[in-house]
Amino acid sequence: MKKLLLIITILSIPFYYSCRKSPSIIEENVPAKHDSSFPIENENEQMVTLAAMSYVGIDDNSTILDSLRIVLSNRDYITGGDWELAFYSYHKVKSLLTFVVKSKKYSNTYAVVQRGTNFGSVFNILYDIDVFRTEDWSYTLFNVGDPKIAKGVSNVLRESLNTKGDAYLPFTGRMNLDDYLKQLITYENIEEEFFNIYFAGHSLGGASTIAVSSYFIYNILSTIDDPRLNVGIYTYAAPTLGNKDFVTYYNTLVDMYPPSTGNVSINSKRFYNKSDFVPVCLYEDVTKAANLGYPLSFLFRTFIFSTVSVFDKGLKDRGIHYFHVGTEEDGTSNSVSFDKLPKPDFPIPCNSLGDYAIYTGFYHNHNHYSVALGGNAIP
Repeated sequence: MKKLLLIITILSIPFYYSCRKSPSIIEENVPAKHDSSFPIENENEQMVTLAAMSYVGIDDNSTILDSLRIVLSNRDYITGGDWELAFYSYHKVKSLLTFVVKSKKYSNTYAVVQRGTNFGSVFNILYDIDVFRTEDWSYTLFNVGDPKIAKGVSNVLRESLNTKGDAYLPFTGRMNLDDYLKQLITYENIEEEFFNIYFAGHSLGGASTIAVSSYFIYNILSTIDDPRLNVGIYTYAAPTLGNKDFVTYYNTLVDMYPPSTGNVSINSKRFYNKSDFVPVCLYEDVTKAANLGYPLSFLFRTFIFSTVSVFDKGLKDRGIHYFHVGTEEDGTSNSVSFDKLPKPDFPIPCNSLGDYAIYTGFYHNHNHYSVALGGNAIP
């Protein structure tokens, strides 16, 4: 029990600092260009900025909705004030935030955005570390072994879909995200007109974005014979969420609907920083925590490696192996640098958990991802 608590401490402290307001990043890339309004201009820069906007008000939950409307209307951001709030849901107890925005500039174009971990929430921390259990992924359009995702992400998916929220556009009412999206595709008549939808999220929000978007695609393609659908999926600093069969399913699904080959297009991009603990180490290979390029002292490197090895062994003893979506081989992973970002006074050598948190906090921060990728830092 003491070892488990120590491991949880190591995993949690860096994340807390990474979410405070304040690099190489890798891109997975299958561009879609079906409709004249898809992809939108500067789509990655806009999506990473929207993802950063999801953290506004995280320290004061009573101001989230007002703060979100303010940053969405700001014309100085790369989003240009061109997105308006269409749906908003927030689970106050479990601190899970999802919002949908509608483009003022592009027809039939929406974005679903999910916030990452709020480290002031016990529930969020539990979602992050609930990886020793998995659940079957049943939303598949074809057979591919035995796909599973982490129990924590599966719980976030359920809560995100089922938490009651408010619809503002293009219709109004009190409903959950699942019902809102189902009504939206009916309203937008996707059997006749192209419907363009983005999904974006940072950190845990990125993992949840993969799950929510996959669920959404499944619902449409399993119920509508010939939809006109463009989907863009953007994740930033997301940890792994599924086993090899889940990743095979996801990658195959994306490959089945490339750009300009039919009425359905799926554009999936995953961005991560090579020195970011969360996407590099959680939970594909936890032992990489000792080899992220930080100048660790010999004793502290030994401590980190031996401690996270216990965590890694716990997963493997349960037959659990996590993998990232996308591949390097097909050119869908490309590095982007954080080198131009101003860096804090990094401790050299890195000799404690507090020192380690300074490094991981810098390389995981949502605003740092946004600025490095051409978006905006959101205060």
